[in-house]
Amino acid sequence: MPKVSKWLRRWSLQLRWMFRYFLQWRLRHISDRQLVIGVSVLLGLGVGLVASFLLFTTRWISSLLVETPFGWLSSLYFIFPIIGILLVRTYVRFWFQGKFQKGMAYVLYGISKRQGNFEGYHRYAHVLTSAVTVGLGGSAGLEAPTVLTGASWGGFFARLFRLDSAYRVILAACGAAAGIAAVFGTPIGGVVFALEVLMANVHANFIVPLLISATASTLISRMLVEHELLTPREGLPAFDYVHLPFLVLLGILCGLIAAYFMWMSKQMTQWELREKKNGNRLFWEELFLLGALILFLPPLYGEGFEWLDAMINHHEMAYLQRSWWGHWLPAEWGIALLMFLVLMLKPLATWLTISAGGNGGAFAPTLFLGGTTGYLMAYVANHVLHFPVELPVTMFTLIGMAATMAAYFHAPLTAIFMIAELSGGYHYFVPLMLITAIAYASKVIIQPASAIQAAAQKIGAYLPADKDKAILNNISIKHVLERDCVPVPYEGSLRDLVDAIARSRRNIFPVVDKDGYLKGIILLDDVRSIIFKPALYDKVAIAELVYAPPAVVDIHESMEEVMEKFDATGAWNLPVVDEGRYRGFLSKSNILSVYRKRLRWQIEHFG
Repeated sequence: MPKVSKWLRRWSLQLRWMFRYFLQWRLRHISDRQLVIGVSVLLGLGVGLVASFLLFTTRWISSLLVETPFGWLSSLYFIFPIIGILLVRTYVRFWFQGKFQKGMAYVLYGISKRQGNFEGYHRYAHVLTSAVTVGLGGSAGLEAPTVLTGASWGGFFARLFRLDSAYRVILAACGAAAGIAAVFGTPIGGVVFALEVLMANVHANFIVPLLISATASTLISRMLVEHELLTPREGLPAFDYVHLPFLVLLGILCGLIAAYFMWMSKQMTQWELREKKNGNRLFWEELFLLGALILFLPPLYGEGFEWLDAMINHHEMAYLQRSWWGHWLPAEWGIALLMFLVLMLKPLATWLTISAGGNGGAFAPTLFLGGTTGYLMAYVANHVLHFPVELPVTMFTLIGMAATMAAYFHAPLTAIFMIAELSGGYHYFVPLMLITAIAYASKVIIQPASAIQAAAQKIGAYLPADKDKAILNNISIKHVLERDCVPVPYEGSLRDLVDAIARSRRNIFPVVDKDGYLKGIILLDDVRSIIFKPALYDKVAIAELVYAPPAVVDIHESMEEVMEKFDATGAWNLPVVDEGRYRGFLSKSNILSVYRKRLRWQIEHFG
């Protein structure tokens, strides 16, 4: 055993030496832009392996229950989701002490506020927690955990190969695109998602790494895991212009459903905050309500792709028969009621899954809601209202999926290409373009912000479509903080100020008390008339000379907020404090100089 350990240590040291030698060699022969191409291949392969493991594990766990017949075993629909969330909460509590970031908004946060840097646990923890959550019935999707995992691996590879922060951002976006591509088997959808949601200002040169990462991850994932999420077996019906008025109505309905999803999440979050403020513990109530919903409505179990596939292939009766109440209603009205209840309660089930401690995303739920909306509209028109024009159920289901996703995430191009790739319905591009635009416009009238935008703004992540904000927020206060201003004691006299003037090259002096708290500032121009009068040195107190600065900057504020204070006050220097204690000064000219350098670098590299 000691020999094996010694052999491993020797090989580890040799590999490290070889890697250092490679890094030195590449600095002389390979540019950062060229290296990014090679790293994107490794990144795509790695994310593809991770996503394949996630998909395989989730499906294996889910297969334990998905074929459960009606009867006493159906009670497992109530038990399994609770077990899954309890396992995830226990893991997060003891392994991470409850500090566990999740959700698509943290991808934007890592890209915008941390320049592509993510905590190390993002590379593995989301795979475990989301597989258990969704596999055991949590009503959420796998895409957000996979995107966060892929972005984290992108930042890791960039640091490993000593790439600049801007290239870390690019590789983080490549990892996110690879995650979407691998989970859904949609490489174009993954690339368009990264361009449309994460990297709106990316230069055309960096579309190539995105394409490479997404393609590599999709190939690996498809080789290792079956990707037939949606399997139309009878061929897709053709689009006929006689369906156009009904598709326009479907677009409006899908926009309203997307707004309803966001509204429900917001209302439930506010309700939970009020209850917690009153000292009520809601964890067990959330768990039992989630279990009851899934027991009552089996389509709410897991991601919901089995439900979507059943609707597309006209097997929805199987779900009605698996529900304990489905035997009491006529088939036509039973299916319509099942659809309506699923549509209304899916947002609640998704929120309960995440709020109770599970790990999942909203991509799959939005596809679920859109598909159900499209199917319900076509089913009611054909079988309940008996319209003279028969509406193709499969087409309405697929187009509804794209419409709701486009409206909820404000990503119409992503939705169009993803549904076309998932279903093979490339000849639906015209109705897809029309309906996603209508759904998007309908939702924006009610709720202007997308779900990701709203969540990102809560945690302080800027939106990448604004290049000015992107550059400003990449400038850290700590990096431009000036500490050469000599502080003056608040309890001192004019003599202390004169001593400070003699030691300082600046014309501004912060005044602090004995505990370091900022009391105000003194400008050299304001005391120039008395500093040459030695008779006043011990008679004039600092407290008589100090005055409040035009504004004070907290060290944790964003640079965008700092520049707003500079613009509002007209000042060129502002003091910085940390919980009231003086830390230094910010100079507007210095910030603008750094901003100009970053802007020139951005233009040279990204356009």
